[in-house]
Amino acid sequence: MMQIEDLKTAFQSLCNISAEDTIVPAEILSKVLDVCTENKVLRSKIEELKNFSETLISHLETASRESERMTLLSQQISDLLDRNTNLEGNIRQKDLSITDLRKQLTDKELMIQKLTSQISLKESELNGLHKDCNNLESIRQNYDALNILPYYEKLSDKVKDSLSNIFPNVNTTALLSSGIQENNISLLYDFVVERVREDIMTDYNELVIISRKLFEIYNLGRKEPYTIIDPSPGVKIDSNEHIIKGNANYGTISKVIFFGYKTAKGDVKKKAFVEVS
Repeated sequence: MMQIEDLKTAFQSLCNISAEDTIVPAEILSKVLDVCTENKVLRSKIEELKNFSETLISHLETASRESERMTLLSQQISDLLDRNTNLEGNIRQKDLSITDLRKQLTDKELMIQKLTSQISLKESELNGLHKDCNNLESIRQNYDALNILPYYEKLSDKVKDSLSNIFPNVNTTALLSSGIQENNISLLYDFVVERVREDIMTDYNELVIISRKLFEIYNLGRKEPYTIIDPSPGVKIDSNEHIIKGNANYGTISKVIFFGYKTAKGDVKKKAFVEVS
């Protein structure tokens, strides 16, 4: 700033010099030259400052762009962090869901085990019921096998009167208790055979069934059961075990009219009553 003022002062001094003065003072010229030289230096400095300023502006612009890029990256990073946080939240939620599903699965497995146990128990109960049903069916069949009352009721009144000495009372228990006595079985056998001999076939089927049932029940209670004599058709007559209906003395059996029975040792108690051909 002082150099410019000095230059102004030097120019003012030059202007005050008269036209006749042709010799410029050396001091003034020296100052002018110095100012000019300094002016060049200043211009050079200004040019350097200008270049530096442009470079600085360029750097500032680059820094601004870099700042904007960093801001964008920072925003992207923030978005990624938010997304990661959301993903972590979703993962935690999924983990909770998986844990809940595993618990539900465990509960279902326990329920299945409980139901399986209950099914096994019910199957055991069902098997027991089947067994009871089978037992009841067996009892029913045994009862049907023992019950001679329906067959007895089909007998004619005349036959019932003839059997009153064997069956004094008429109900299932009384018929069985009387009928399974060995003496009564023998009497019933003789009664049936005698009627057949006389060709009286009325009530024949019912009498055969009653006799067979009573004999089988009685035979089950014996320590040494009797052997039933019930030959097949085509077998030759054996006079020791068979009685022939009619006047024939030999032949082959064509029909068994009434069964017989013998002891385990072979002693015949009642012979089978048969027809021959």
